[in-house]
Amino acid sequence: MRYELAIAAHDFPNTGGWLQNVKEGDVVMVRPAMGVVGTKELRDFLWLTVDVLPHEVEGLMSEELDLTGQPVPGGLKRVFAIHFTTLKMRMSSFDAVKARDARVIYQPFVTINKDRLTPVADMTFAGLVVNRKLGIVRSV
Repeated sequence: MRYELAIAAHDFPNTGGWLQNVKEGDVVMVRPAMGVVGTKELRDFLWLTVDVLPHEVEGLMSEELDLTGQPVPGGLKRVFAIHFTTLKMRMSSFDAVKARDARVIYQPFVTINKDRLTPVADMTFAGLVVNRKLGIVRSV
């Protein structure tokens, strides 16, 4: 099944709301491929499309939780991320400086036509996502 992943293109240190303390590369949205996205989302997030099974993307937007299942105060807003260095290895033309610039729309992994996303590069899921807390690549 094809999914769209939105990852933070830059840090959101003190924005408040659901983006509070989100860091560059954090997986902030996982959804079945819809192909539609707004302008703000194109500026603040990098969009990737991946063909995976539902259980492979389960929990990718998790917050760091304590033993009782409550969010850890001051903990990681998002546990899973895709590092820009990994994206550069997957696509040599990837430009992290452009990706971080919220003034421009930079989407190297999809083309945009009338706010619709079309994949440019096939991203394999294996080795793409890292668990920030443990520092290890997520295995399925």
